[in-house]
This record gives sequence, C-alpha cells and structure tokens, in this order.
Amino acid sequence: MKIDATYLMVVFNNEARRVFLQVNNIFESVAMHISRTSDENLFQQTKARYTDELKERLEIIFKNLKESHSDMQDMEQFSHRAKDAINYYLQQFLQYGN
Repeated sequence: MKIDATYLMVVFNNEARRVFLQVNNIFESVAMHISRTSDENLFQQTKARYTDELKERLEIIFKNLKESHSDMQDMEQFSHRAKDAINYYLQQFLQYGN
C-alpha cells in the first residue's frame, strides 16, 4: 500500500482525537474543582498548562509520523495539513469551557 498525505492525515487524526479526549478529560476533572468565581486566575493557568500539554503531544505525533515516512513524496502537503489540524485541535480545546 502506498503511503500518501491523505493516509497519514487519517493516522494523525485518529491519534490526535485520542490525545485530545485524554487531555480534555483530565482538564475537566481538574477544572471541576476550581471555582471560577473566586479562582479565575488558577482556572486560566490550568487551562494554559493543559493547552501546552495538548500542543506538545500533538506535535510529537506529527514529528513521529514525519520521521517514520520521511521518504514520502508529498511530505510538504502532509506537514501543512497536520499543522492546520494541530491548530484546529488547540482552538477547539481553548473554546471549550470559556
């Protein structure tokens, strides 16, 4: 089977969704114990910490796929699409809970 950008995006998105849900579930369980009326700053710091963790984990998935398929013809297309997807997942995470 020929590996192309579309196939790698499927692999990336499958892993990214799993990571997104894991990080989001952990954040929700932590945030549920923070009172936003009295501890908004703590809530924002916690959200920033989990946003950074999500970004780091998504970038690791991207890096691993890129390295393991470095000889792929349309790597530039995959890189562009994966970076767009990372930004999308981060935006979804940031919008949730505001």
